[in-house]
Amino acid sequence: MANICEYNIIVKGKRNACYAFYGSTSNLGGKAIDSWKGTDDYGTLKFHGDCKWAIDCYCSPFDGKKPVELPDDYRKAEAEGEDHYWYNTVQERSEMFQVEVQCVWADVEDYDDESGPDMIYEHYNNGEECPDNYSYEFPKELVLHGEWDEC
Repeated sequence: MANICEYNIIVKGKRNACYAFYGSTSNLGGKAIDSWKGTDDYGTLKFHGDCKWAIDCYCSPFDGKKPVELPDDYRKAEAEGEDHYWYNTVQERSEMFQVEVQCVWADVEDYDDESGPDMIYEHYNNGEECPDNYSYEFPKELVLHGEWDEC
């Protein structure tokens, strides 16, 4: 019983905030950036990785001021995210860093099923749920492990 979750995530916003989100996303050592497109003021970061159980597993509520203050340097913001915000939910970190987040995740054990992984889609903008939150209508670039038939 592996109980490992894999995820694909797209984050949009200021470069330092996107990298803080990346740094603060939990992983088991398999997290990597796929692409960054944009400027320091606005861009899109796409990354993938794996974590234990579920994307928000072991999270606890954030009790600080939102949005959080981040260093302007995106590398320092990434390190700060990893050091301080690892155990906050996807939705909370979207608000904390003032970014739009689209996340697809699934338990790797679901991949044995012939119908494909049971993917869960989450979409937030500055912490607010987007109208398509938890739907099967999400960007195909977020699909885990190749092909997936729409419902």
